[in-house]
Amino acid sequence: MGNKKLGKRFLAALLSAMLLIPAPAVSAAEQPGGSPEGSGTIESGGQEGSDSTDIGGTENGDNTEIGGTESGDGTDIGGGTDIGGTENGGTDIGDGTESGGTDIGSTEGFVADENGVLTAYNGEGGEIAIPAKVGDVDVTGIDGKIFNEKKQELTKVTILANITEISDSLFRGCANLEKVVFPESLTTIGSNAFSGCTKLANVEFPENLEKISSYAFQECTSLTSIHFPLKTNFINEESFSFCTALESITFEDGENFQECGLSKRAFEGCTSLTSVVLSAERYVSVAGGAFWGCTSLTEFKLAGDSSHCVVYDGCLYKDIVLSFEEGPKKQLAACPAGKTNVEFLPGVTYIGGSAFAGCTKLTSVEIPDTVTDIYWDAFDCCEALTKAVLPKNLNRITSYSFRSTGITEIEIPETVDNIESFAFYGCKGLKTVTIPGKALAVWNEAFRGCTGLESVYLQEGVKRIDSQAFLN
Repeated sequence: MGNKKLGKRFLAALLSAMLLIPAPAVSAAEQPGGSPEGSGTIESGGQEGSDSTDIGGTENGDNTEIGGTESGDGTDIGGGTDIGGTENGGTDIGDGTESGGTDIGSTEGFVADENGVLTAYNGEGGEIAIPAKVGDVDVTGIDGKIFNEKKQELTKVTILANITEISDSLFRGCANLEKVVFPESLTTIGSNAFSGCTKLANVEFPENLEKISSYAFQECTSLTSIHFPLKTNFINEESFSFCTALESITFEDGENFQECGLSKRAFEGCTSLTSVVLSAERYVSVAGGAFWGCTSLTEFKLAGDSSHCVVYDGCLYKDIVLSFEEGPKKQLAACPAGKTNVEFLPGVTYIGGSAFAGCTKLTSVEIPDTVTDIYWDAFDCCEALTKAVLPKNLNRITSYSFRSTGITEIEIPETVDNIESFAFYGCKGLKTVTIPGKALAVWNEAFRGCTGLESVYLQEGVKRIDSQAFLN
């Protein structure tokens, strides 16, 4: 009896020792049918027929299973618990299943190089999760072409990898993509990254997002609302242009000494947009024409009282300091494209570049005499604008100021010393122009394309008219 007990104890000890011996690591280069030697690629989600390492805890063919052992930080490297090597708030990212039982998508089919950049995707599409690790390698980036063959199959993407940038054109044209979940580490969204994702209805940007590049969400025609975090500094040209279902935009309010810049035409053609609420404490620099052609937008709003800008009759004004001796002066920075007429803030001094550009419903404007400068493109392409009364103290008429407007006559103040190139380009309805004697020059193509022009009156003293000033 004693010998039998001893034998059982010995067998139990032997089995325990065997369970503590780790399985041998298998590199992609050593696997039959795996990557060729020296390629430095690692594939996730071991597939049948390959002798690659099964990270998901499922035995496929002759795959080696790494499972059943918990690491010192409580991570189960196998059994499909955590492909990223650590638990993330109780989320299971090994087999694409959250701890609450919600499927976040398959992590299989990704190939990474030795630097952790995902270089290929061989999965089936649908709902997918971009893993934090492939094999033992941390994912550091995603090649912009890996989904080129599967773009129409993607419906949901959860990014588990701690990447900082989404590559240019990565999801461009994914017409069936409905949802994307960003990692908190993300700081930059590349050019055209989601352009043409026509079913993408909602995006929640992580708080560390700093830059949204040009055309990033262009023609995402199902987007209805956008909230920008406090750290977002750059919203580049046409980044959300022609998002025709977009109704509201908000900017997180709070202290940030770096301004948030909205580039020209950032939201061009968002014809359903009715609400834009700007941060009051943090300065949001709205470039003229940022909301070009947003014909349903009739006013801007501020989240509260601001020390650097004000909204008056729906238009956004900001402080401009040209001389510390004179102090700040008010500049009209942007007019909502849905307005038909404007009441100016008393005491306004400047009209900013492209301030009214793309205001296709604006029919008339009477600019107060306090205005001394109207900057380039100010009323560019205001097609319905038939009447413009200029201030008597205006210094000059800058390039493209009234290009392609519907004005029929214009009286230029005697204080104007230059009419710059293309100032009235394409004003086909313009019939009569009077140029004051103090004008030093009328530059090339200032009135080019004014095919209806019948009379030009030059006062004594005009010094120069370029040969192509009235070219048709």
